[in-house]
Amino acid sequence: MKIVNWTEFKKQPMGTIFQEILEGVGELQPLSILTHVDNEETTNDFYYAQLTPEMVDIGTLGDYRPSELKSFNGDVVLHPSGIGRYGRYDLISNETKRWLIWENVDRERLAHWLLNPEMAVGQQNDDDLILPVPYIAPTKGNKK
Repeated sequence: MKIVNWTEFKKQPMGTIFQEILEGVGELQPLSILTHVDNEETTNDFYYAQLTPEMVDIGTLGDYRPSELKSFNGDVVLHPSGIGRYGRYDLISNETKRWLIWENVDRERLAHWLLNPEMAVGQQNDDDLILPVPYIAPTKGNKK
């Protein structure tokens, strides 16, 4: 795994597996796949599909509600959750914003763990699986 800032993130190829790092919160966003980066100076959008299930209120689906759930009210689990657009422009332009990139070896390890949970249990907390997240202090012009 590697940690990248926006300048490096927007150079990643379509199909890159990543998680957004929520600094100051100590959390990672759900595992996602990069589907498109718009590198225009005015937008800096990127599009992604979340790879893990997501629970949402069915009302947020609007017209996309399946016919068998037209009268259902409450939460549903979506998997996959469809394509989303990243539109937090203030964070994208901030070079302290970072993403965790899942490299091939990391994806292979996860696939092995999913297929062989005993292996995953046996490899927990191996030293080579610990990745420090160094703090990047905001500089003049960077918003935190």
